[in-house]
Amino acid sequence: MSVKLPPLLVVDDEKNMRLSLEAVMAEEGYEIRAVDSAEAALRLLEQEEFFMIITDARLNGMSGYEFLGQLKQRWPNLPVLMITAFATPKLAVEAIKAGAIDYLAKPFAPEELLHAVARCAERHRLILENQELRARAGEPYRLDQIIGESPGPRAAAIDPDRGADQCHRVDPGRKRHGQGIDRRRPSHFEPAERRSLRSHQLRGHS
Repeated sequence: MSVKLPPLLVVDDEKNMRLSLEAVMAEEGYEIRAVDSAEAALRLLEQEEFFMIITDARLNGMSGYEFLGQLKQRWPNLPVLMITAFATPKLAVEAIKAGAIDYLAKPFAPEELLHAVARCAERHRLILENQELRARAGEPYRLDQIIGESPGPRAAAIDPDRGADQCHRVDPGRKRHGQGIDRRRPSHFEPAERRSLRSHQLRGHS
């Protein structure tokens, strides 16, 4: 069964960062909308559905933290990933407690971002497939019926009723806040020759 994902929303007041994120996500096949303020994002959220949001912590006008608070009140199941050039352990803890699924420090490796986005995309696809099966059958299918009966897929199943917390990464090998990434995780970004340009663009912003 193939379902179409809604777009991903990027909120960042740095034009170059917005363009870089748009390019990276487009190359991975994601549809993306990008705006320069939380206020513009809230207006867009009234009109469109998104499968997740990537927002800078520091924005002109409403801050990323205030924006996160608004999102958790109005769209509590919408995953939000926060990025910032001013990362500290304290701010990271505050962001996670406020409802962010992750907190990435600029500059970050594209693979870190794409790993989090892929996890949320998987969750949303399963939710859409579950809804489609229910609509077709006229009865409440459980998600484990969609995934299958083998232990591996069942262990990776995502429960659509648990909300955005399932986009969190439990990754003990990875260091947060710009200190590095989990080298055990295979990259699914792009070949090294092409990856170097995008990596440089994302790492070049502070």
